[in-house]
Amino acid sequence: MTSITDPIDSSKNYIIHSENLAALKALCPDLQGKVSCIYIDPPYNAFMLNDPVNDKDRQHRWYDDSMDPTDWVAMMTDRITLMHAMLEEQGTFWVSINDCEIANLQLICDKIFSKENRLMTVIWEKGGVLDDLTPYIAESHDYLLAYAKNKASCEQFIRTNLKQLGCGTIWSAKEVGDTFDALNEVAAFNEKVFPTPKPEGLIHRILSIATKPNDLILDCFGGSGTSGAVAHKMGRRWVMIEQGIQCLTHIIPRMKSVIQGKDQGGVSKLIGWQGGGTFEFLDLTILHAGSFLNFESHQGGPDLSHRSSPILRQYEPPRDNSNLDHPEASKIQESTRVQYTFPAVE
Repeated sequence: MTSITDPIDSSKNYIIHSENLAALKALCPDLQGKVSCIYIDPPYNAFMLNDPVNDKDRQHRWYDDSMDPTDWVAMMTDRITLMHAMLEEQGTFWVSINDCEIANLQLICDKIFSKENRLMTVIWEKGGVLDDLTPYIAESHDYLLAYAKNKASCEQFIRTNLKQLGCGTIWSAKEVGDTFDALNEVAAFNEKVFPTPKPEGLIHRILSIATKPNDLILDCFGGSGTSGAVAHKMGRRWVMIEQGIQCLTHIIPRMKSVIQGKDQGGVSKLIGWQGGGTFEFLDLTILHAGSFLNFESHQGGPDLSHRSSPILRQYEPPRDNSNLDHPEASKIQESTRVQYTFPAVE
């Protein structure tokens, strides 16, 4: 059994249910200098504070998308600093963003990576989606900022792959998919559609440019699990971190479907994906949906700070996804730390 002090095995795949700053701090000693590519899709901070148009739906969001800009900058700076340390010398960092915080994000990345290590700014045609994130004018594009740990170490590799793919810095929906494609991909394994997924084609393009088979991929804003799903299908190792309930309701069912070969959407047919592989699940949260893990309910949220190490238990997931949609999954109860290995498909 793995304990809280046991190292992460960089040859394995992990889903980690945790607040991502805490998880990154815990992972950094074991993964420092070992990650080949990081992709993140953080909150865009698209809700304006004290905006009555957006306030009415804020409580239904899957994540906090209405931070004070100063707090958002501090949040991103802390996490990107740790991710920078985890990249190998040839590693690259990719982050999705829109107009709301792109200026601040570029300043953060310029400071941590340096301007000299900018690789590119990509415009992705996501489609004209008019929703509560863009209530006034429908946005038709997002941005991808790409940076290198050491540009001199990876530039030729990146240029060669870009030339082979025949792509520049404007990626059309026809080439890599749009938001509607992504929503359909998520709906295939959970009818409660995660509102802001990215299409598998977009992640496939990034990993085709920046990685090779068996490279290690990190995503600490796991969302609906697209990065891990594509990395797995492409023969890359991966670590996904997500603190929200979507870790249980979206990411785990999606990766089970990928491993079992049932997921034939997204890039599966392009790759010829038939299933296989394993992952481990670590729950590092103090409070989480305990009923999903079938732990006893403890009312009142007791203080567990005195414990030297959380308890670890083996967990064998059910054959179906029925527990993931159970109404009790929304209740916050005491948790321990959980780890399991999903068996490989024969």
